[in-house]
Amino acid sequence: MTQVAPPPRPILGSWKEIALFLKREVRTVQRWEKDEGLPVHRHYHQERSSIYAYADEVEAWWLARRNDVPATNSTPRVAGIPQRAAMASVVVAALGCLALWFGPRRGSAVGDAPALLGSVVAAGAPLVTPGSVALSPDSRTLYVSDWGARAIFSVSASGGRPTILASSATTGFSGLDTARFLEISLDGETLYVAGWGSRSIFAVSTSTGTVRTLASGAPLDRPHGVGLSSDGSMLFFTDNFAGKLYRIQVTGGEPVLIASGLREPEDVVAAGSSLFVTSGEAAIYRVTMPSGQWVKVTSGPPLVRPTGIALSEDRSTLFVVDDAGFGGKPPAAIYALPVSGGPLTRLFSGHPLLFPPDGALSKDGASLFVADAGYSAPGAIYRLDLFQPLAIDIEPGVAEKALNPHGPGEITVAVLTTGTRDARTVDPASARFGPRNALESHGRGHLEDVDGDGDADLVLHFVYLQAGLACDAGEAWLHARTLDGVRLRGSNSITTRCR
Repeated sequence: MTQVAPPPRPILGSWKEIALFLKREVRTVQRWEKDEGLPVHRHYHQERSSIYAYADEVEAWWLARRNDVPATNSTPRVAGIPQRAAMASVVVAALGCLALWFGPRRGSAVGDAPALLGSVVAAGAPLVTPGSVALSPDSRTLYVSDWGARAIFSVSASGGRPTILASSATTGFSGLDTARFLEISLDGETLYVAGWGSRSIFAVSTSTGTVRTLASGAPLDRPHGVGLSSDGSMLFFTDNFAGKLYRIQVTGGEPVLIASGLREPEDVVAAGSSLFVTSGEAAIYRVTMPSGQWVKVTSGPPLVRPTGIALSEDRSTLFVVDDAGFGGKPPAAIYALPVSGGPLTRLFSGHPLLFPPDGALSKDGASLFVADAGYSAPGAIYRLDLFQPLAIDIEPGVAEKALNPHGPGEITVAVLTTGTRDARTVDPASARFGPRNALESHGRGHLEDVDGDGDADLVLHFVYLQAGLACDAGEAWLHARTLDGVRLRGSNSITTRCR
């Protein structure tokens, strides 16, 4: 295995980072520094001072005093300190029951479109503080950065026990102690990692766990988020403390400044010629390439501290993970935001999410995998189902659904009433069909029993050319919402005959 030179000593550069490291609120660690000798250092400037702490000093301080701290369920999870086995087993057992739907907390500041809690992918040991997730191109394997465990794990997306892919112990690379956000290459062979404490960007082989440094030291201060260009040749990454956005070749080299003046930039995702950046100051930026000019797409409530961000496969929707800061008030939440502009939609909030920094979207766009660093409980990985299933029949009554994408006329799509979904609850005006999201031709549809089972089905019509079906398409999708906002999606197999 390739050995690399150790990076600089990991530093916690703000009260927020010290609080996150100790899993406490900012005011608590400030009190500990004043009353109990928490080792915090200061840079003295002309007008005011800035603070920082060394992670190993903070950990040593905690180890020296932990015998005096009551053993409660709020005991912080400091890097390198094993979890209480009894606590972890109780939490994991409770999480195993979460296959039920936990509806989002309603709010008046933003629209709601409930997502479902699909499953708990992993919870408790060996996870400690999972901070970011990346999903393999085939959506089968999740990769998890965990700076509490000082490791990157891999785990089946369908659930199971995480295994170590790379750690500071196995590689000798201490940058894994403070690994922040992850990104994965288009071929799934490489993870790109921001090491905020080590001031580095590095790559990890998904097959061998070998680590390779791409950039380290100046001008980097605290790299956080990592994004990949659409062609897979370029990395974009944020520098949280410096308020800057950089680019670098995936092979490594000197970072090139794209934009500055951003407030606490967290994660970044590329969408064509635009980069979208989350901000710990309750905002989302759009940065235009190559000029580097930026604007705030949205800011303020209901956002609290948006961190992770993901882009749908069709590049139409951003999914934003808001960890809501410390204390869980207001609760953490997941939002959807149209790339073209528009209001935020709350997909999920509250229990069981505690402190989720990041999420990764499945290739089909049906599921969002969320890393939850927890707050006073073991970390976990959840799968949220963004759509409820919808039964549809394209060209009902026709056995061979041979469509001509370039043809004149309309495509008939029936939403079928089933034992779990009454087609009359579907809003025809919300229906979108095909890659181009064609609207219903007449804006209303009509009810008809198309399958002869005695139940009313909803029949919709879409213009062929507006649907944008490809000549080699084998499947077509319908997206819609119920009258009360629940997101739905259904598909049907087709054959195409372009002429």
